[in-house]
Amino acid sequence: MTTGVDNNGDGSTADRPFVNGAVVSRNFGKGTPVYDWSSFVAKRINLTERFNLELRAEGFNLTNHNNIVGRNGTWGNAATPVATYGTPLGGINNVDPGREFQFMARVRF
Repeated sequence: MTTGVDNNGDGSTADRPFVNGAVVSRNFGKGTPVYDWSSFVAKRINLTERFNLELRAEGFNLTNHNNIVGRNGTWGNAATPVATYGTPLGGINNVDPGREFQFMARVRF
């Protein structure tokens, strides 16, 4: 959480805001929880004495929860935050993937 302004004149806009008469601590802001429920099933099938087939199916983020990891951390230079504080940032780097599936078939001999 930063003010987005150079309050102390050091050339950096990463100054922390004053809230309730004190500079906020490092982990003052809170985001939303991240949930990831993943699972797999696998089965090996003997085709002959030397050959076997291994099948595997995996599912990631099965609840399809929108896991936002990047948020706007600019509080502003006032006692109350700006309207965009805490809103999700755009782009694929700021959100974990949605529900995904992958499948595998392997022949061993």
